[in-house]
Amino acid sequence: LYRRHHHHRKKHHQHTTACEPDRIHLTQASDVQAGDPLLGVLDMILSFTLPRNCDPDVTMVRVVYETGDNFPQISQDYEITSFDYDASLAVPGMNDYQSDWIYHFRLSDVKAGLQEYNYQIMVQNGIEEGENEEEDIVAATVERRQLRGKNLGEAGKDPAIPTLSSPKYSFRTPPLSSEPTTLALVGDLGQTENSTKTMHQIYQRTLSGEVPVSVVVIAGDLSYADGDPLRWESWLELMEPLLRSTPLFSIPGNHEIECDNTTSEVFGIYEAYFRNPNRLVDAERRPIPPAYRKILWSCLTSSEFLGHYNYGNAFWSVQHGMVQIIGLNSYTSTLPGSPQYTWLDETLQKVDRSVTPWVLVTFHCPLHTTFQGHNGELNPLVMLHTFEPLFVQYQVNMVISGHDHAYMRTHPMKGKKVDPQGVVYWTLGAGGNREQHNKGYLHPQAEEWVAKRTLSDYGFGQLHVANATHAHFEWIRDGTTKEGIHDSLWLDNS
Repeated sequence: LYRRHHHHRKKHHQHTTACEPDRIHLTQASDVQAGDPLLGVLDMILSFTLPRNCDPDVTMVRVVYETGDNFPQISQDYEITSFDYDASLAVPGMNDYQSDWIYHFRLSDVKAGLQEYNYQIMVQNGIEEGENEEEDIVAATVERRQLRGKNLGEAGKDPAIPTLSSPKYSFRTPPLSSEPTTLALVGDLGQTENSTKTMHQIYQRTLSGEVPVSVVVIAGDLSYADGDPLRWESWLELMEPLLRSTPLFSIPGNHEIECDNTTSEVFGIYEAYFRNPNRLVDAERRPIPPAYRKILWSCLTSSEFLGHYNYGNAFWSVQHGMVQIIGLNSYTSTLPGSPQYTWLDETLQKVDRSVTPWVLVTFHCPLHTTFQGHNGELNPLVMLHTFEPLFVQYQVNMVISGHDHAYMRTHPMKGKKVDPQGVVYWTLGAGGNREQHNKGYLHPQAEEWVAKRTLSDYGFGQLHVANATHAHFEWIRDGTTKEGIHDSLWLDNS
């Protein structure tokens, strides 16, 4: 099965490179199945790009994946998309950018439980779909052959068209709901030297530790491309060593708005490159109305922006080990009766705390801030009145945001007051982006509801869920400075 989404508007960019997969990244596509006959099984999605000259009509692409102790599986369930983009707001003269082909492959019937899978991406260019025997590709993989230019045909048959295979990569599957779970949590990452240090720290923790990091959650503002599509390409290439082996969950920040200068469409690049978990339907997106665009200081990255972007990658929910992770969109309606509010209420009602005893919610704009820069913005003020009552009602354990380029942890909060029955909020927007830290604090002394805060370092949060009742959070600094704070605490869910 495959779906092809492609929107032509302007001339093609001409690429002459070979059909080599690039910008590879993974996500968890579904929850782990809880009942027979698929107990402990889930789907993953593997995304990557192929150059523009690799026309999907004459290019056969397959992903072969296996655990090493079973026969390789072949994925043929994929969709192809691409996008045209007028980037002239950010890059004068670039009004005809056309992306490479973006593939999203579903890897079905993957076994959960931190199982290690190997995979390769196979590309045959210059043929019609279905022209070659899949058995030949499997046999070649079993024999661990590099397929560049080799004959995959059998005696008496014409040689197969040369197949280009990616190197063999690997990933670990999500833990089962009964197993300890470790998450990496970060916001506002970008692509600076500090971003690279943060990425490296996370990568090291996917390889080591009693319970390695099994997913990266980014609370918006991923690439800081800011309307330059070439910077999306470079960010995905920078992040590939991490994201081709560890699933990514993300939500949109204001730096993902990126309006097209001709069509005024928003969030289009973010929507094309990623596939977040348990995708309900394709995204609902509307262009910015002309009158509204005139009053925005920027339709690329405006931090006070309200658009129409629902479903798709905008908001989602997934079970990952012992944690129900819910991603929300700060830049679409959050009012009662809106699609997102209705979906969130229904989603929180359905969470089975006997399966996922911990609930983590992430969105970009923090509901509480101690920093100068984004205080008083409308979006979080509305969310505080509409969403926080749901968080309290359904006993959400923690909320993760970015936006402020700093680190902060609150005491349990309800409204603007400390409340033992409230929710703990983290701001983790110090991933390393090029805008650096916020300018300062709102008050010299921290507010009574602030447990920890710092503007002096970059880093990320690591959450280790040990069991149904106890989890450990640690703020992991990248060591840029000797200043800053160390923050570490145990959370009680009993």
